[in-house]
Amino acid sequence: MISPDIQKTHVVAKYRIKFKNGTHRAFHEGVRELFDITVFGGSRPFKYAPCDRNRFDLLYEFKLLDEDRNEGIVEVAWPPMLCTDKSGIPMVLSTCLFVSVYDFIVDFELYDLILPESMVSQYRGPRYGIRGLRQRLGVPQRPLLGLILKPRCDLTPAICANLAEAATRAGVDYVIDDELVVDPDSCRFEERAIAVMEAIDKASTHTKSSTTRTHYFMNVTSRGSRFRELYSVAERRGARGVGLNPVAMGFDAIDSLRRKRGSQLAIIANTIGRGVITEGSFRISPQILCLLGRICGADAVYTVPFQGLLRSKAEDLRTLSRVLYEPIRGIETAFGICSGGIDINNVLSTLHLHGPDVMIQVGDALCRQYDENGDISDWVKAFQVISQEYFEVKTIKKANASLLNKATHDKQLDRLLEKVSWHGDS
Repeated sequence: MISPDIQKTHVVAKYRIKFKNGTHRAFHEGVRELFDITVFGGSRPFKYAPCDRNRFDLLYEFKLLDEDRNEGIVEVAWPPMLCTDKSGIPMVLSTCLFVSVYDFIVDFELYDLILPESMVSQYRGPRYGIRGLRQRLGVPQRPLLGLILKPRCDLTPAICANLAEAATRAGVDYVIDDELVVDPDSCRFEERAIAVMEAIDKASTHTKSSTTRTHYFMNVTSRGSRFRELYSVAERRGARGVGLNPVAMGFDAIDSLRRKRGSQLAIIANTIGRGVITEGSFRISPQILCLLGRICGADAVYTVPFQGLLRSKAEDLRTLSRVLYEPIRGIETAFGICSGGIDINNVLSTLHLHGPDVMIQVGDALCRQYDENGDISDWVKAFQVISQEYFEVKTIKKANASLLNKATHDKQLDRLLEKVSWHGDS
C-alpha cells in the first residue's frame, strides 16, 4: 500500500472503516473527504493559501472489502507538518483519531501504526526491558511470577507486609500493588512501602538463594505532579519499580518518568480501562497501546488475559506479543504482562500463547491459597515446575500441536502437578 520510502518520513496509520450507506456514491469518495478535511481543515484547499492538492495523492491508499456495506481498509501517511517529530505521540494520536468524529462513519478501527525512525528516536524506550529485568530479578529464562496485593478495600500495611513476606519465602519474583490501589487512608503509600520492604528484607534472610530477591512495584497512578512525588517516595523507600495507567494519564506520563535522571526504577504500564477505547464500533487496536507504552519507556505492558472472566482471543495475544518483542532500532524489547483469572489449572495454556518472556500476575488464586494455608509455597513451586519444564523439555513446535488438544493438555498438566505433589483445590 503506502510505499516504504514514504513510511520513512511519515506517520502511517492503518484503518478499518465503514461508511454509512447512502452518504457517498463510492468508498473512495468517503476516503478522499476524510483525508481532505483532516489535512486542509476543509473539504478543499483555500484560495488564500494556494496548495498543490495533487502532491498529497500518494499519501493515502484504500482497499474495498465489501462494496455493499461500504467497508474497506485505508492506509494514510499523515504529512509531517501535522505529526512532527518534536510534538510526538500526543499529536500522532490527535491526527490519527481526528477522522473518527464524522457522522458518516459507522464503524472505525485504528488497527496499526507505523512511526518513522526520526520520531521513535525522540523516545528512550524501556530502561531495562526483558534482558535488564531478568538480570535484576536473577531469572534468566522462565516466565516471571508476581503476586498482586489484595484486597482492594480495607487493605492495610500489615496485610501487605504479611503477603510480601509469604511471597518472598515462597520464591515469588515480585509483588505489585493492585491497579486500583494507590494511597488510600487505610494503607497510605509511604507506610505501605516501608512495611512491604521491611517484610521482604526480613524474609530474604531465610531464603536459600543469594542471587534472587523479590521486588516490589508500586502503583503511582495519580494526578499532575502527584505521580512524580509518589515515584520519588517509592524510589527512596527501596521499591524496584512503579506501575501507572497511560489510559488514564497519557503515554507522556511514562516518558516523563523514563527521562528522570539517575533513576533506577523499572516502569510498568497497566492499561486498565482499555476496553472503552479498544472495543465497540469506534476503537483503537490494543496492539497500539502496547507499542506506544514500549516506545515511551515501559519495561512491561499489560496485554490482555487469556483466562477467566476477562478471556481474550489467542490471536490477539500473539499480535500484542509481537509488537513488544519485535526489533525496533534503539528500543529495548518489553515484557508482556498477563493478569486476570490465572490459576494453576490454566497456567500452561497461558504460557503456550505468550512464550517464556511474560510476567504472570496472580491475585485471587495466590491470596486465597495464603488465606487457607498461611503459605503459598506449593502453588509457587507448581508454577515454577510447569513453566521451567514446559520450555526446557518440550519444543514450541510440539507444544503448539499438543496444546490444541484439551485431553493432551490436561494429561500434561496432571503429570507436572503430580511431580510437585500438588493437591490444591484448583
